[in-house]
Amino acid sequence: MIESLTSKQMEKLKVYANEWIQKGICSKFPSKKRVHQIIDAFYKNAGEKTPKIYIVDSPAKAIRLAKEMGALRSEINFGWMNHNVGGVSLYEFFRKEVKLQNITPNQFFVDGMELGWTLFFDTACIVCKKPKVYFEQNHEDIRAGTISLLHRMDGPAIDFGKDDESNVYAIRGVIVERYVVENPEKITVNDIENEINIEVRRVKIDQYSQSRYLNDSGAIVVNSDDFGVLYRKELFGDEPLMMVKVVNSTMESDGTFKDYFIRVDPNAYGGLKTARAAVASTWRNEDGSMMFETPEQYCDQLQVQT
Repeated sequence: MIESLTSKQMEKLKVYANEWIQKGICSKFPSKKRVHQIIDAFYKNAGEKTPKIYIVDSPAKAIRLAKEMGALRSEINFGWMNHNVGGVSLYEFFRKEVKLQNITPNQFFVDGMELGWTLFFDTACIVCKKPKVYFEQNHEDIRAGTISLLHRMDGPAIDFGKDDESNVYAIRGVIVERYVVENPEKITVNDIENEINIEVRRVKIDQYSQSRYLNDSGAIVVNSDDFGVLYRKELFGDEPLMMVKVVNSTMESDGTFKDYFIRVDPNAYGGLKTARAAVASTWRNEDGSMMFETPEQYCDQLQVQT
């Protein structure tokens, strides 16, 4: 019995994991001939005859087709295929690197990762094409083992095709409804404040514009001083939204000075009470800690510079 892996094997495990992650997110779909080869192997392993194979664009279309056909469930059960890459990476690692004796080669299972979601029935097999998947980070980050979030600002983050029911919309890993991404102009103050999911509400506020939300939702002015104006908006079940409005010191081409809203941590300095403290709290060290222990230190630094 193997109780632990060697350091070399642990490094190899990362290689296998990253390799199969790439296969899992790859949208390339095999030829019709290859699809038939893979499906034939599944039915042969189950001791069943391969039925007619249908290829559709998405899981929603697969389920709808199955209902229309009145297809009966096969003993093989529902296949997730490329969504199972995590399990297959472990299977391949222990089979090839650790060489456990009780793991037998099941190449048909490994080959199945080339397909999308698949429904196995006695009278039909319905295979879904693989979607395009979009992340907040690029594929180099994924290969390096960095956690990536589903993210796309101009369409579905999991894209099965135009207007497909199976499409998934996400911003920085938060699943949202389609309009939040493609029609953010439909977001209203009431829509935001009736949203019970905190993460979705934050995304909606960002899409609506934090500064615009402050203005439109009746945020209170906490303080106004020479540094700016500090606003606060209470949010149910979440920390308050606090922003400080400052004036850009650089003149615009039309001779005006543009206002900027900066989101600040409401808990900084034991709870922000002045615009001066809010501006001071925006100065941070590389590790995220505040550069100035007190707002007064920030003011002293300004005086030295002037």
